[in-house]
Amino acid sequence: MKFLTKEWLEMQLENFAEIIGSVFVKKDDLKKYTPIESGFYKISVDEDGNVSSVEPVTKDDIIQLGIVTGYDFTLDEDGNLYYEPKSE
Repeated sequence: MKFLTKEWLEMQLENFAEIIGSVFVKKDDLKKYTPIESGFYKISVDEDGNVSSVEPVTKDDIIQLGIVTGYDFTLDEDGNLYYEPKSE
């Protein structure tokens, strides 16, 4: 039968502390964010790949992409995009 020595336990605690230290972060190190409602947005990201800003997509954005040719697009107050054939 083997007994655990004080030295062995201290070494295990040091290893455990090193592993745990690499997992936990300080609350102040967490990035703050502003919740945004669901919708159709243009986004910008920072150097870490986190969303840094959002801007709602507009009808002009869709037109500039060349998607709109024969349709009229409208957004309702909830940000839903609707389209119908252009009336002549």
